[in-house]
Amino acid sequence: MLITTCGAGFRGAIGHLVSIQLHHTRGARFHVSGLHWNHARHILARIHAALEVSGLPRPSGALTLHIGPAHVKPESNELDLPIALCLLAVAGAIDSNKLATLFSMGELALDGRLLADESNPSRANFTCSSTMLGAEMEINRCLVPMGAETWANRFFPSQLPTFHADHLSEAVDFLQNNIPLHRAPEVTDTCTFTDHWPTPQYDSIADSTGNKEALVLAAAGGHHAFILGPPGSGKTLMARSLAELLPNLTITDRAHLKHMHAMRNEVFHADDRIPFREPHAQSTPASITGAWNVLGAMPGELALSHRGVFCMDEFPEFARNAIEALRGPLENGYIDLNRAQGSQRFPAKTLTVATANPCPCGHLTSRNNRCRCTPGTVRKYLSRMTGPLMDRFSIHIETQLDRGPAELSDVSSLSGKDAIRAITWVRARKAELTSSSSLGLDWEPGVKHQLQVWSQQHGVSRRGFESIQHVAETACLIEAWQHQRSTESLKISENHMVLATRFRIFDQAEWLDRAFNPQWPQYQTTE
Repeated sequence: MLITTCGAGFRGAIGHLVSIQLHHTRGARFHVSGLHWNHARHILARIHAALEVSGLPRPSGALTLHIGPAHVKPESNELDLPIALCLLAVAGAIDSNKLATLFSMGELALDGRLLADESNPSRANFTCSSTMLGAEMEINRCLVPMGAETWANRFFPSQLPTFHADHLSEAVDFLQNNIPLHRAPEVTDTCTFTDHWPTPQYDSIADSTGNKEALVLAAAGGHHAFILGPPGSGKTLMARSLAELLPNLTITDRAHLKHMHAMRNEVFHADDRIPFREPHAQSTPASITGAWNVLGAMPGELALSHRGVFCMDEFPEFARNAIEALRGPLENGYIDLNRAQGSQRFPAKTLTVATANPCPCGHLTSRNNRCRCTPGTVRKYLSRMTGPLMDRFSIHIETQLDRGPAELSDVSSLSGKDAIRAITWVRARKAELTSSSSLGLDWEPGVKHQLQVWSQQHGVSRRGFESIQHVAETACLIEAWQHQRSTESLKISENHMVLATRFRIFDQAEWLDRAFNPQWPQYQTTE
């Protein structure tokens, strides 16, 4: 006699749709395939206790249990219910034909109650490995514990009829005697956000050197930003304010984040508008890019900030290998985690912002405070910010404690509400340009040649040259939003080009010469 049904098991936050097959014949043995023996022994102990307490029959004879595909080897307790139903079918308490098209999952308590551990993030936000098996077995209904209605919908997006039971005896009555159970309602996404939200940190930035302008450009174009300045000049405030400017997550991105947080046994709450991750400077490379454990791939901080902001405060204090690990993800928008155990790709389309002091004491660029660092100390400190890595930061912002006269442009004068509107509009236009296979906006005659000359004079790399073009295009689109212009007639002007080059301080700023010139007056001792 062969009994077949469908269930689900977990390894970490990955849900696997599996088939449960139970073969019964004469004898007195029990074989298990597709499960670790210790795990199977614990499942059977719970099932036998639940059958006895509930007054349900317990089968006898030789039994062979197989969980397929065999390579999955789930390590969760949600297989208790389908295995118990198979044992009851062998004992004659349930018609075996009704199990062939049934999907069931749930943990059994010793008194027969069905449990759903949705408080565990890896259960509440799991992602399915495959749903092919459900189609092959022609599953037409689902049976889950109370409170686990969303589980079946993850495996069967077509919204199969889902019923929930509180006790094993209720499941038996439903299958054998057709006693009706409560049918779960269809699950919908109830997470909604308004189009505009408060921006207290952005509004509190004192903008006298175009800092807000740079933040709006970074958020609108998705350009990575690097903020340099002395302590107390508002670097961290500016970095955190970027999270206030980004648009809301899509349903797909929210599902990705829920899954990746679940793999870390964390919860991405429904009221979290966008992710903001700020790892400590002592974080290891594995905690930033991801690692591998016995349950599989584990996403790092960079992947958990997908479609949000990844902030590296005090950037030079991070380990060198942690900093260099950012090269690929910053440029590609994903992380390939390749280990001996396997390979995994995590999405990491994040807006990365890094902050740093110009030297260990922080006063190298200050107009009033004197720097006490030696040239060798400054050289060692700045060597962590390598040229190839800085090229991946399209916008460089320099802050000052002693601010000079205001030099505001139209972009920097935007309020928080208007900045959000402009950023949302620019991102939509950029998406249209990308989907139309366009090479981008046109340039006014001679402007691109001026940019090429400027790049050659300052030794800008090809990657840096392309970054300047993208920032200039973003500035052009923001100006079009302000003046209600059509994108069809837009052309990047010299003003847009100059604005983009202004935010390349690592290519032209005077402070860089101080770091490598021992004769600079900053290093001269005074009596």
